[in-house]
Amino acid sequence: MRTANPAPFAYLNELKPGQKIYIHNDGLTYVYEVRTSGLILPSSIRTLFRHEEDAWLSLVTCENFNDKAETFAYRRLVRAVLISIIPTK
Repeated sequence: MRTANPAPFAYLNELKPGQKIYIHNDGLTYVYEVRTSGLILPSSIRTLFRHEEDAWLSLVTCENFNDKAETFAYRRLVRAVLISIIPTK
């Protein structure tokens, strides 16, 4: 459902390769480095679930709303690799 307020991933398209993503969970900070960001078709589900040897983070949001079709034309996929885990206080 679309809302008037920005969604949690409203600025996902601004992430660029090399930028860091920090995820805080259970006393740890997981640091990921963005490797790719791009648009995929909604039918490109295999792109989301491909196997990787390292720990990767995939963030996905919808982009390019088509009013006539009442759906989003693309998905924004940002892929980032885990580079460190830091204990937090």
